[in-house]
Amino acid sequence: MSTVAEVSINSDSELENGYIQISKGYTQGQDQLVLTGNHPGISLSWALNEGILTLSGNTSEYNYESAITSVVFQTRQTNFTEDKVFCINLGDANFCLQQDTIISILLMSVFLGLRQKMQQKI
Repeated sequence: MSTVAEVSINSDSELENGYIQISKGYTQGQDQLVLTGNHPGISLSWALNEGILTLSGNTSEYNYESAITSVVFQTRQTNFTEDKVFCINLGDANFCLQQDTIISILLMSVFLGLRQKMQQKI
């Protein structure tokens, strides 16, 4: 499931870093953010302890927009006890400050319903 459906970055300069974090509800070893597709100029790393996917590379805002919308959330969890909240930071900040100062995306009950339907078919 794609974590971000659409993003628009307004910057006159190239970006060097981007961070996407499961900021609430992260279960280490179960949850992961994965970058899909080919994204020139961007490399990535996954911080297992913090649940942070780091995108790095001196490249255009378009390449970062494309990469961010290609990040998917994956989990091995079958019993969800809390919502998953994600935040995206561009630039040097690699942590979530407050929800009113960052882009926050809450996975809605639709995801949980889809997950349950998938499990019933297995």
